[in-house]
Amino acid sequence: MYEPVALAIIDRKKANQYQSAVDLMVRVRRLADSAGEPRRLASLLERVRTEHKATRRLKALLDAQGW
Repeated sequence: MYEPVALAIIDRKKANQYQSAVDLMVRVRRLADSAGEPRRLASLLERVRTEHKATRRLKALLDAQGW
């Protein structure tokens, strides 16, 4: 549910909105962990890091989360 919204925010390529996307990804992590599906966040992160390699601000926010 949150994954498509987070990806849509990232696809807008507005650095000031990346924090909102990361906040949604934190929710994804919590929900995936509670559902016993930790791979779900890993798949999302892999996709984001692959498709948005050049986005330094986003990368910094993901790194700050320890991802």
